[in-house]
Amino acid sequence: MTPRSLFICVDERDSHTAANVADKMCFDIVPLLFRGEIRNYWSRAANRLLPITKRHRVSHDTAMVEVLPRLNDHLVQFVHYRSQIVGLVDLTDLNKPIARLAWFRPILECEQLLLNRVIASRLTESAIAEELGSAAAGVKRRQRQAHKENLDLPLLSFAHFSDILKVTAKLNMIKLSGEKIQRLNTLRNRLAHGVRELIEKRSDGKELVWALEVCQEILTQKT
Repeated sequence: MTPRSLFICVDERDSHTAANVADKMCFDIVPLLFRGEIRNYWSRAANRLLPITKRHRVSHDTAMVEVLPRLNDHLVQFVHYRSQIVGLVDLTDLNKPIARLAWFRPILECEQLLLNRVIASRLTESAIAEELGSAAAGVKRRQRQAHKENLDLPLLSFAHFSDILKVTAKLNMIKLSGEKIQRLNTLRNRLAHGVRELIEKRSDGKELVWALEVCQEILTQKT
């Protein structure tokens, strides 16, 4: 969130300058002040002044999961506490480290749940290795290296997330197509490694919504 103290606003009486401020600062929106109150804003996408309506307002204690669909639809949300606007949120806020961690959590929960399901199934490690296919050699190597450090964990614990998904799908513990597995794994890598921004274009917000829905399906699926 960008706190109100960092807003660059334009007085409503000088609203004709808002477009120049937006272009110069590369802002998507510029709030307009009227007697210290923000009621309208300049939208660079719409190229005009717009009122702050209910669909552009979100309470300060709203969960980000609930805010994301609004951000996808309306680009920006003004955060209010009681009757005062105290900040604003847009999709690019999700690139901040603390926000990335929040989205990473449901994926990690899925990963741990699937590992626990495999352990509970009491499959032998040779059977798991067979399901891993060509990935088994690398997984076994990482397990041997861990054993040298007195780290004794089941074989699948050393598999990459995509391989965990593939194995549990083969074992009918989850229902995910190969295409969905690849999409979810790509998002996990972006969240975990931070080489790329999480939000690079508007459609990335919709991809996050999709990933959260898939994670929820996995977490609630019965085996």
